[in-house]
Amino acid sequence: MWVSSLVMRRMMTLTMAAMLVTLLTGSCGGGSSSSSSGGADRTVLVDYKHDEFVSTFLRYYPANVKVRPGDNVTFRQAWTGEPHSVTMGKVVDEAIELLPVVGQYATPEEAQAGGVSEEVITKASVTFSKLPPMTNRGFGIYQPGAKPCFVEDYDAIPAFTDAEGQTNPDTKCPTSGKPQPRFNGRQGLYNSGFIPFQGRKENTFTLPIAADATPGTYQYYCNYHYFEMSGSVEVVDKGKSIPSEDAVKREAQREIAKDAKGALNKVRQANEGKFGDAKLPLAGRTTGRDRDAVAIDEFFPSSIKAKVGKPVTWTLEGAPHTVSFNVPKYFPIFEVSKLGAVRWDPQSYEPVAWSVPPLPEGGGPESPPTPRLVDVGAWDGKGGFHSSGFLVPGDTFTVTFTKAGTYPYACVLHPLMVGKVEVKA
Repeated sequence: MWVSSLVMRRMMTLTMAAMLVTLLTGSCGGGSSSSSSGGADRTVLVDYKHDEFVSTFLRYYPANVKVRPGDNVTFRQAWTGEPHSVTMGKVVDEAIELLPVVGQYATPEEAQAGGVSEEVITKASVTFSKLPPMTNRGFGIYQPGAKPCFVEDYDAIPAFTDAEGQTNPDTKCPTSGKPQPRFNGRQGLYNSGFIPFQGRKENTFTLPIAADATPGTYQYYCNYHYFEMSGSVEVVDKGKSIPSEDAVKREAQREIAKDAKGALNKVRQANEGKFGDAKLPLAGRTTGRDRDAVAIDEFFPSSIKAKVGKPVTWTLEGAPHTVSFNVPKYFPIFEVSKLGAVRWDPQSYEPVAWSVPPLPEGGGPESPPTPRLVDVGAWDGKGGFHSSGFLVPGDTFTVTFTKAGTYPYACVLHPLMVGKVEVKA
């Protein structure tokens, strides 16, 4: 497992995003808006809801932003059902520096055989163990990574994972519960934890830059989606000009438009009835690009015509989804307690009211299991909430409706992903 296990954890959530992209361009100037501390505010979008299709964008927009000491960066999240964080600090900068060297190897032995020095291998093992993941294997929440954690000294960061990439259950954030400090570029670990989509600071995380922050470029990533989703904050000298907030917004939209091209082409083809060899109906749609960070979270077609006694089979494509009926109006996938603990509702990933074969051994959101052909048999629409549970690309899911009517359904992992089945006698 080793270092590569950390890189591969989220491959089943969506395809990889480019890790380090071109630096921010645009007009320069002072802040067009100011924070309460007197510095300028800059906004980075976390994920994105496209107005032409239901989507998930595993990116930060723009990927790189320039600020000065005393400024603030507000990370504004679009809640698509995918949890996110902003995880940074010396340990993250070090990990991203090491990743191109060691990330291609599954074990220290393979890295050594590939010519990587023992010094680098040891450094990588220590560094990657200090990165707190948001989840355990499968669907467990790992609280030290899901909750805010700000550790001043690199050496004080504990080992959150072992040599096999397994989380250490007894490890805690050494500064748990302490107030968030201003970011100075010298902290060992600076982790927002899960950015809640509800509550007082819903969908936002503010990164205040200290007045004495050391100029430099600081990498960050999402500790749920890992290095597939990353960006950077560049702190420049206090007297230097930086791109205006309007310029930052324009750059964000330019990057969004570039990333959306492949998905938009697929959506437009679908609207024209062009699906290639795909078997309809589909739950989700791939863009066809291996390293695309954009998921199409829609059912195709959104309205299905069916007959009583005839099976309806969905094929999963693109990303993991559920096929769920009689979904409760309010369905919090992730919740944060008053004490800050994060909970992942099992009803969002486990089968509900139907018997569904479990994911094969080793399956879960981190590793691609063998596709399943799931058939839950006959159903009359009664009995309340029914859900397939977590289905992965390649799985099929079949229901045979025994009563005429209209059956709305949704993916509970992605709240805006909805459809309906119109069943006639």
